[in-house]
Amino acid sequence: MNNKKVLKTAWKETSFKMGTSIASRALIMLIPIIFGLMVDNITNLDYNNAYILGIILIGMYVVYRIADVMNTYSWHKFYNKLYNIYTDLALNKTFNNSMFSLSRISLSEYINIMNNDINVICTFWCDLTIRICRVVEFVIIFIYFFMINTFIGIAGIIVSLIAFILIFLSSKKIETLNQKRAANLDSKTSALHELLLCIKEIKTLNIFKPIKTRVIKKTNKYSESWLKQRVIEDIFKFSTVLLIEIFRIGLFIYGIYLISKGDMQLGVLMVIYNYYAQLVDNFSEFAVVNTGFRNLKVSFNRYNKIFEYSRDIRNDNKIINEKPKGEIVFKDILYGYKDDPTLSDLSFKTKENSITAITGPSGSGRSGIFHLLLRLNRQHEGTITIDEFNINDYNVDEYFYLVSSVFKEPIFFNMSIKSNLCIVEEDMTKIIEICKKLEIHDYIINLKDGYETVINNEANNINSEVKYLLGIARVLLREPKIMLFDETFSTFSKKAKEKIIEILLELKENHTIMIITKDNEVLKVADKILLINNNKLIATGTHETLYKKNKLYKENII
Repeated sequence: MNNKKVLKTAWKETSFKMGTSIASRALIMLIPIIFGLMVDNITNLDYNNAYILGIILIGMYVVYRIADVMNTYSWHKFYNKLYNIYTDLALNKTFNNSMFSLSRISLSEYINIMNNDINVICTFWCDLTIRICRVVEFVIIFIYFFMINTFIGIAGIIVSLIAFILIFLSSKKIETLNQKRAANLDSKTSALHELLLCIKEIKTLNIFKPIKTRVIKKTNKYSESWLKQRVIEDIFKFSTVLLIEIFRIGLFIYGIYLISKGDMQLGVLMVIYNYYAQLVDNFSEFAVVNTGFRNLKVSFNRYNKIFEYSRDIRNDNKIINEKPKGEIVFKDILYGYKDDPTLSDLSFKTKENSITAITGPSGSGRSGIFHLLLRLNRQHEGTITIDEFNINDYNVDEYFYLVSSVFKEPIFFNMSIKSNLCIVEEDMTKIIEICKKLEIHDYIINLKDGYETVINNEANNINSEVKYLLGIARVLLREPKIMLFDETFSTFSKKAKEKIIEILLELKENHTIMIITKDNEVLKVADKILLINNNKLIATGTHETLYKKNKLYKENII
């Protein structure tokens, strides 16, 4: 992930933020000098100039506050731009990742990366401009000290070096603690997610107390790690600030001595005192920068997990196949772990406008065919082509208009039935037409909120058969050339099953269909059946031929 490209994309916001930061910090540097000159004029009884400088000082404070407001506004503009860019990049890479690669990231970790870690990254970049200004400010202050008095300049350098050493010593400790805190937050988030996801089981098994205890333990572990990190940060930060504060008072006393000798004016001493106040703020900021940088490293490492295994997917405008036929060919496929493959030495060919059924014992690798066709994962060896084109040569939009799937347990978004279907097709007339075809329209309109009923995946507020048929509705609305069905027809009512078979036979006229099934009635209508066992294709044929000749097939069907 290239941060330079991200910052370049937000160059307008970056420039605006840099400009307002420079204006704000330049004014804060000038104000003590004007104040010091005013004090000198009062000391010298030059009240007219003192009045003029006082008026100028008021104007500068007004401009400073305006610049500060603009700086805050520019910070949020810059933050929002970066947050949107980093989120967009991560979402694209999530889509590009294989299911195997995504399995390396837990749900809780992913949520925290997309929320907390992106926030840490964006906050650091947004604060960087003002921090650069503070570094320049730091140099200017010390140049001024050396111009006033060599001893003051040298003493300031020595104290600053001690302060930087304290900050450096805290760095590695803070980074380690932050890694633990982030891991504990992932663990806590995971426990909370499980609590909500498994609430039915928790209630019916009456196991709330142990589950609650588990969540509390993880919460305590997170809060303790967060407290420990903050304590260490604050100890080093306040130690540094205390050192600078003590030195500032010491220099003020030394300044009084110089004034008594006639070697310094009161106004200069006031400037020095105010500049040391800014040094205190700057060192506090440097301590925060140190912490922020360590947090940034942790967040970048976590954020880059999404990028680590992602591959670039073609998304150009080249159309490979203007008139797809839907012929699928698997040749010498090795998929899964090489020493324990999901599919091994798999080769087969399906005809266009046909129904191909995939059957075999559970765990035999049947679903692997769909994972590969849907480009959820990639094979180690072999090629997969559609109409003689490698499936990886299709751009994303073209491919997923060509291929689509109904999963065994379709998942819907936490939106209404209408909204879930409108994501695929906005024309409500077509939606109603498809729902009538699937004979679920009457069921839907008889729900309390009709098509506005929100689908709740966990609460099962909609019949499971209707959910599956809604999954089919999405695919029919998409109208891909190749349709994949991972089904549970055997659990459906006879009427629902007959309706699905009727639809499959109708779709076969213009679509290539593949079905994972053990259902006897569905297998009978298949033009070709692939029998998978022990991760290999062991037989092909029709229902009649396999039923007569293959014992495993006969034992496997329902």
